[in-house]
Amino acid sequence: MLALYRFVASGIVCNCCYFGPKVTMTSERISGVLLHVTSLPSFGGVGDFGPAAYGFVDFLAAGKQRLWQVLPLSPTGYGSSPYSALSAFAGNPMLISLEFLARDGWITWDQINSVPGGVGSHEGPCNFAAAFEKKLPLIEAAAANLLITRCTPSCAAASRI
Repeated sequence: MLALYRFVASGIVCNCCYFGPKVTMTSERISGVLLHVTSLPSFGGVGDFGPAAYGFVDFLAAGKQRLWQVLPLSPTGYGSSPYSALSAFAGNPMLISLEFLARDGWITWDQINSVPGGVGSHEGPCNFAAAFEKKLPLIEAAAANLLITRCTPSCAAASRI
């Protein structure tokens, strides 16, 4: 979501997932691009809101593009299609950046370097099943580290329910 806020702050509107103040469309002609986040390079074999997304936003801004249209960002269902989502309200955990989790100390760089499909090594279509198998345990480990280090005793007790 940080990439989206940066995108909006630079005068670019994400017409699919921006939940801020109401944005009014004008009759001014603008241009943009359709690219799903999973098409960006990242560790884990499926693109996410990591450094590549920030770089893509900067690229669009430099090219004076004002719209970034994405496909639904919910957890994918049958066939890994964003249109067969398991929930209309949930976010897809596969879009969490392993690079940012390692940068912030929630997991180690050694952990993400061992994940196949890192930046620059992925070719061909995404393998969502393999990415889910390799990436989700690291996201869960980061969440566990967060709960261990940041939770108060009452928070920790509530999370065990």
